[in-house]
Amino acid sequence: FYACGGGVCIAYGSIATVNNNVIRGNTAIAYSGGGVDVFHAQAVLRNNLIEDNFVNSPMGYSSGGGVSVDATGHAELIKNTIRNNVVSGNLWARGGGVNVDGNSSITMTDNLIEDNAATQGGGLSVARLSNVTVANNLFVNNVGGSEIHLAGGDARLLHNTLAGNASSSGFYVTTYSDSRTPAI
Repeated sequence: FYACGGGVCIAYGSIATVNNNVIRGNTAIAYSGGGVDVFHAQAVLRNNLIEDNFVNSPMGYSSGGGVSVDATGHAELIKNTIRNNVVSGNLWARGGGVNVDGNSSITMTDNLIEDNAATQGGGLSVARLSNVTVANNLFVNNVGGSEIHLAGGDARLLHNTLAGNASSSGFYVTTYSDSRTPAI
């Protein structure tokens, strides 16, 4: 069982461009993508306001309050505002703003990620075999065990600003079973 995205679901080989939209007040009740979920698909998200979305899975695994890219998905996030999104769950709650998981890839450039909340990665969570490039983004006032949670995968973080975040650490870095270490 997989339910895709509370607001926008881009799935199973789809290719989409999402420009200049407001994606607000959506709820995903299974797993991921309160605002947008890119699942086995490709997407470009540009100049969108993605706010006030929520994920809470009854199965206990929740991720991507604003945007989730998972299961071989690929996304480019350019000049979006991703704010006030919340992820909760009884086993894990990752990526209040953005979550990338499961052999997926993402490029994030010039985004504002603010006021999001999750237990791991209030602003961004990257897990398993994911490949991410995060450049020139502003992470502000996010809440979580860490602002950016890197649990495996291949991450390049360049010229980002982290400010005013309420977490036990700015970056949390660990390795996953594939033994890759993120580059910061």
